[in-house]
Amino acid sequence: MKYYLLITFFVISVGAKSQSLSNTIINPTDSTTGIKTVRYEDGAVYEGQIINGKRNGQGKITYKDSTVYNGNWLDDKQSGEGKIKLLNGERYEGEFKNGVIDGKGAYFFKNGSKYYGDFVNGVLDGNGIYYFKNGDRYEGHYVKGKRQGRGKYFYADGRMFDGFFENDKKVGNGTMVFSGGDKYVGHFANNSRNGKGVVYFANGERFEGSFNNNKMEGEGIFYLVDGSKIIGIWKNDAINGEATIIDVKGNKRPYVLPVKEIKK
Repeated sequence: MKYYLLITFFVISVGAKSQSLSNTIINPTDSTTGIKTVRYEDGAVYEGQIINGKRNGQGKITYKDSTVYNGNWLDDKQSGEGKIKLLNGERYEGEFKNGVIDGKGAYFFKNGSKYYGDFVNGVLDGNGIYYFKNGDRYEGHYVKGKRQGRGKYFYADGRMFDGFFENDKKVGNGTMVFSGGDKYVGHFANNSRNGKGVVYFANGERFEGSFNNNKMEGEGIFYLVDGSKIIGIWKNDAINGEATIIDVKGNKRPYVLPVKEIKK
């Protein structure tokens, strides 16, 4: 995913920066302590606390590519609370560990998306909220930069999914609420309604049966608002072949008309 790659690039660009000290300006020794300005041969400039010759405490470093980090340091590495702004305009505010993003924080992408939550070794990992630039929102668990485990996905068009994810896709049992008021409760696979499930229509009708690639397909029972029910085989959201309708008194008769689709 894009957010995974961008943050990975950030970790490489910050964690891998090495500075050799310029002998012509300041060359801290093991005994150097105080508020100092240090200029490095690669063009980076550090302004902040030096303790025993190392960056410790609060300090700001500006790299040659205009990347800026301002925050806490421990033994020459970004550790604790800090802020970083990258050349491409993206920025991060939160916790660092051993020179990389690690802990709780907020990452703001140049395309307008943003993430608030947990990071491990520079990638989304743990619980968080991701706001997409198109108005979608995800609240839930991440593992190594991907949606994994329990979560809720809110679509900009009013739909909402509550369930489980694996490798960024909906899997297992979950609930999908549609903007028109219909609701699906059942099994998901490969990011779609697949397997056994129930659709509760906004008008009070209900379908219980099998689904394939988001469509009613296979054996199922359709319950109408008048109390009658249709039993048959479905394909592509419609009756496929013969079906039987049973009224509230138990009377049976053939039924061959299609059933309406789920309102999106």
